[in-house]
Amino acid sequence: MQIPIPAKQRRADIRMSHQIANIHDAFFKALMSRTEYARRFLLEHLPSDVVALMTSDPPRLCSGSFVDEELAQHHSDVLLQVRLTAGGNVLAYVLVEHKSSLDPETPLQLLRYIARILIREYRDTQKLPLSPVVPVVVHHGADSWKASTQFIDVFGDVSDSLHPYLVSFRYVLVDLSRIADGALSQDAALSAYLRMLKYARDPTLSDQLEFILISDLDDVDLEIIIHYIADGGVPVSRERIREVLARQVGPDRQEKIMGYMFQDIKDEGRAEGRAEGRAEGQLIGEAKALIRLLKNRFHTLPPQLEQRIFSADMPCIEAWFDQALEAKDLQSIFGPS
Repeated sequence: MQIPIPAKQRRADIRMSHQIANIHDAFFKALMSRTEYARRFLLEHLPSDVVALMTSDPPRLCSGSFVDEELAQHHSDVLLQVRLTAGGNVLAYVLVEHKSSLDPETPLQLLRYIARILIREYRDTQKLPLSPVVPVVVHHGADSWKASTQFIDVFGDVSDSLHPYLVSFRYVLVDLSRIADGALSQDAALSAYLRMLKYARDPTLSDQLEFILISDLDDVDLEIIIHYIADGGVPVSRERIREVLARQVGPDRQEKIMGYMFQDIKDEGRAEGRAEGRAEGQLIGEAKALIRLLKNRFHTLPPQLEQRIFSADMPCIEAWFDQALEAKDLQSIFGPS
């Protein structure tokens, strides 16, 4: 007989799932909201024949997530619109796989997400043709990805006569576990982000900090990465983070970053205090991702608006983030100043 899970425990499990999803989403949004990082990622990890079709224009981050709510703790996703040299756009759909083991349902999930992307585009434009979608799966589990990247393989060995009637696409696999650390990116800052993803659940994460918390990153990038470390499942002491930061960026910069990050975390000895600190860290990470996006789009941000963002709750920040992807000016997001 199956023992029912108490309602209190179910609510706690749901909260934990949402916390995990927020941790990954905040980190990945912060990375891809930097258009120079997003462009470099596509240039280095898409097939060369696809890259040859792209213009030098930076990709545009599109709003919304297509991941099913029950899978949000396992996936983060971003949709990037890329201009083509021949005219028109291609949509690069990047799905980050957070599971520690291979999920055979990934091709089916991708099919559902791609269908949602195309349906939304048609509803928005009411015209054909639609933009091609290039699906990309970024895997950062401990084990290598061993599944086929061809969707048609989910049908097994079927007659060639049936192939024209079957759904068929392939996805680009970026398996971080198979990529040598030095080959993650030629850009030092992007390489640090990808190495953080690669070792996010690895017991040797503490040893990797020398290559992650690097001086090429600005203060906001370093704060986002440190929050991701603090909220992750691999314990890394604050003393270790302080030690590496001081060596990599200098004591003054280290004190500024660490002092700002942990100023609101009280009474670390209590479990409740630690939970509040983690929630605060996730909120700050989302706020900084939004501020980064706004500064990329509008170049300057009034100090009072930054303070308003840092004072907002998570639903409000997430709503502003989606609006910021399409807005023509700050006033259309936040109203008259």
